[in-house]
Amino acid sequence: MGIYLIAAGKSSENRQRTLDKAWSIDQISGYVPVVALEKLHASFPSGQGIYAWGANKEADLADIRNGEYVVDVKNKDIVQIFQFCFWYKSDHTRLQNLFGWDEEKPMAKRRQYKYVYFLSNPIRSLRRQKSFLARAFDFEANPQWLVRQRYISDQAVQNALLRTKTNTVHELLGISDSGNSSILAEQNVVQISEPSAPSTPEIETPKEGTYLSTNPEWIAPVIEMVEALIDDTGHLERDHEDIVASFFEALGYRRVVDIKFRRGNIDIRIDQDGEPLFTIEVKPDWSLTCKSTAVLNQAYAYANEIGTRYVIITNCDQYCVFDRTVGFKYEDQLIGSFRLSSLMEEDLEVIELLRKK
Repeated sequence: MGIYLIAAGKSSENRQRTLDKAWSIDQISGYVPVVALEKLHASFPSGQGIYAWGANKEADLADIRNGEYVVDVKNKDIVQIFQFCFWYKSDHTRLQNLFGWDEEKPMAKRRQYKYVYFLSNPIRSLRRQKSFLARAFDFEANPQWLVRQRYISDQAVQNALLRTKTNTVHELLGISDSGNSSILAEQNVVQISEPSAPSTPEIETPKEGTYLSTNPEWIAPVIEMVEALIDDTGHLERDHEDIVASFFEALGYRRVVDIKFRRGNIDIRIDQDGEPLFTIEVKPDWSLTCKSTAVLNQAYAYANEIGTRYVIITNCDQYCVFDRTVGFKYEDQLIGSFRLSSLMEEDLEVIELLRKK
């Protein structure tokens, strides 16, 4: 997974207009082409929570993929982490004018941002200093390493994990509470308190077991869809949600009757006998784990609102299932996890727990 970095500027009015402020589809629908509008509806089913930024060169955006993280840097600080949705090329400035980008400048000095891209899900980072990223990505010798925008490739991210002795992209970016404490202390990081919820253990032990030689026939079509999505670099978050729904269909649930999309803030809710049973938070993040604390906090908050017993976080391949009535910590409430693209014999027992009774 690559990472996209944007330096929005310390006093940039533009950042206040579209990075610190969310827009809705209703507000911008008349200012974007039909193709972009369709993608907005797919990426933001609720129609809310749209953040945006612009670029002058396609090269800035050519490599970034849907669901990858975008780091918002303000002067020497890391402000927040977004998830990337999509970009499009604009042949006019109507949307730019609506946002008010550069409106404080004389007309002759206003830039035209030919490439507009949309972001979602801002998260506060435990990492607070840009200098940490400079060391992580080996740019310390270049004080101008981040000017405007820069994409960090998958390989460069892997090198950064080794350099900083972190285990995951979440930990590297400071959006998980399992970060390396010595690095955080070195950076004098002020940890942002999360909503009250059980904590996760610091170390995730790899699963042991026997991989299936052949997938069961009833689930094989869903696994084929997962593998196809992994190979599709242009997919949207809605595609992940659709595969999750297909998985639960294979478990005996019916769309519309039992499988509910976008009920309030919940991505997918599964009902049984007319009562909410599962709250499912879906993320287009292939690095999702059962220790993705920010995602868990979000899912648990939604489950608390409607009182579902079970919480599932998933990217449509990895599933982590929690029972909120057991114990007080996330690790106590985790009743099982599995990855569809690499099923083990033991995983079938967990999957059977999800089947419609």
